[in-house]
Formats: sequence, C-alpha cells, structure tokens
Amino acid sequence: MSAAQEHPQAMTCSACHERLTTYYSAGEYIIVCPACREQILASEANRSATGRFFRAVLFGASAAIAGASAWYALTKSIGWGSLGVAIAVGLVVGAWKLKRHAPIDLRGPFTR
Repeated sequence: MSAAQEHPQAMTCSACHERLTTYYSAGEYIIVCPACREQILASEANRSATGRFFRAVLFGASAAIAGASAWYALTKSIGWGSLGVAIAVGLVVGAWKLKRHAPIDLRGPFTR
C-alpha cells in the first residue's frame, strides 16, 4: 500500500488542497504548500504589534488561570504534592505522544 493510499490528506495542502511536492508544517495537523506558507506569513506580518501583544496576553492569561485551576483541583482531590502530580502529568503526556507515534518536534512551525 502506498503512502498516498494510507494518508491521502497528507498529500494535499490544508489551505488550497493542491497536491504537494514540498511542504511546510504550520502546526501539528496543518501542512501547507510554499505558496500558502507565504500567504500565512504575510497575513501574520500585517497584524499590528499591539494587537498581537494583547491577544497573546489574553490567551496566555486565560491558559495560565485554567492550568493553575486544574493543577490546584488535581493536587487537592488526589492528595499528592506538586511533584507527584508533575510526574504523573509528564508520564500521561509522554504516553499519549508515544501512542500516537508522533515525535516531539522542537524545531518550531514552518520547518520540515
């Protein structure tokens, strides 16, 4: 069975749906062609720095509050200390990544 038969979505651009010869990763599930990559980068560059900053602060603060709330609830309900919860969360995330056979990519977006 060829790769095109196994994963037909992986052979097309997520934005324009053209067949790919070279590609860039724009996230874990988004693969784009070079032309669409340039459009994505151009649209990001056209946003104001102030708007991007406040959007990042809003989403970052929301994620921090949600994470801290979940962490507090987990440590209080289980009765473990923070170290035990940290180890457990790390093991669960690691097992999830291994189960999906997805390597952890530390190179960042748009590089593949």
